[in-house]
Amino acid sequence: MKQCRQCNNFFPDDFNVCPVDNTDLVGSEDKYIGKIVAGCYRILSRIGKGGMGTVYQAKHRYLEREVAVKVLKPSVSGDLEHRKRIIRE
Repeated sequence: MKQCRQCNNFFPDDFNVCPVDNTDLVGSEDKYIGKIVAGCYRILSRIGKGGMGTVYQAKHRYLEREVAVKVLKPSVSGDLEHRKRIIRE
């Protein structure tokens, strides 16, 4: 996905210019930016990265509420104790 820095909308990678305001679109090296996770959260930006995963700023697609979403590292997500820790957080 590419993002327009003027209107903050996301567009497919084959777009180079924003169809809304004709601004050049910018791609992201982070594969989650612009994607929808868990069916309803669009990832907007990365907040931080730690030992268990990465925290992103996201927006709920239907409620229009901004939230933080933590994406676990694959090595952590398979471990039951790590998943219990995340649920407690």
